Amino acid sequence: MTFPPDKIVTNEEWQKRHEGHEIEDVVEVFPFQSSHAEKRMHKWVCKKCGAQHLHLMETVDLHQVKQAAIRDEQGEVHTLPRPARHHDIAHKLYEERGHALLEHDEQGFVLEDSTFVGREEAADYAVETGQIEKPKWPPDLYSEDLW
Repeated sequence: MTFPPDKIVTNEEWQKRHEGHEIEDVVEVFPFQSSHAEKRMHKWVCKKCGAQHLHLMETVDLHQVKQAAIRDEQGEVHTLPRPARHHDIAHKLYEERGHALLEHDEQGFVLEDSTFVGREEAADYAVETGQIEKPKWPPDLYSEDLW
């Protein structure tokens, strides 16, 4: 798709033109056929006039480590946005349920494809995807290795 030069505007110009309007952030995902990656196109859509603006396009390796996580005894995965660490999640769990970690809770990470993996497997993925060269405390990955 090509656009005439007079139709191309910066993110800042588009935002200024639609200041005060309700804007929806839409992400379209296009998986690659033979790999564990996908293209993500982020666009803003003005609810008032329908104008659209592509503001970010990225290719994401779905095996990249996305964020720290704790999986509880029931299999529910608890996370907080980066740069949260496991102790931040444990503190949140303590506030919610009156105790932080139980014997069968597992500390690990969530990958870009939303899969939970334990610390050792996460270390393998982080090395494989180039996020780190090697874990600081092998064989496990810690959030300190990443952020």
